[in-house]
Amino acid sequence: MNSRKDAKIAKTIKRKRSLVLRFSSLEKSLHTPKIPWRSWRLGEKEFEYLTPKYAAQGITVFYSTMTDHTQMTDEQKHGYWFEKRAVCSGGRCNLVVGPDGLVTLCEEAPQTPEFTVGDLKTQSISEVWHSEAVANFTYPRREAFAGTVCEECDRFLDCAHTMGHCFRDSYRIFGRIFAPSPFCPFAPPSKERIY
Repeated sequence: MNSRKDAKIAKTIKRKRSLVLRFSSLEKSLHTPKIPWRSWRLGEKEFEYLTPKYAAQGITVFYSTMTDHTQMTDEQKHGYWFEKRAVCSGGRCNLVVGPDGLVTLCEEAPQTPEFTVGDLKTQSISEVWHSEAVANFTYPRREAFAGTVCEECDRFLDCAHTMGHCFRDSYRIFGRIFAPSPFCPFAPPSKERIY
């Protein structure tokens, strides 16, 4: 990177103190249509191996023990989705920059065109951050959810705008970016697992 671009990035980061940039070390996304997500996700055994290996280097490895949506009752889903879930950071304080300069909002979403919100080869970080593409993911219109339970839901604004819509989970389970999260108690049932 040249010093002019470095200065522009530093200025943008200074203005947006809450913005977290994550640089992906992957050459490309691990997601391909031929390799299902679950075939490359790490499991408990892999984390049992990785934890002591990286602890010696001062790196803590976290493993989610969250119950998968397929094993939750409607009551558990309701409690999680409306009371316990975290606010999605994608587009609120987080951008993910791939090694090719393409920008997505979630480190767990595929680095594919439908998830791409910008390109640092042709845009500044500020241009991406303030773009319509980021706004469309972060604060999606109700119409984007046409044909889903979200479209007519009374909790749409709180769910999709205040807490943040998890487009990663929607895509994994329902094959659409703008579909309900499988953790939502109003979502159609699915046997496809996330974790």
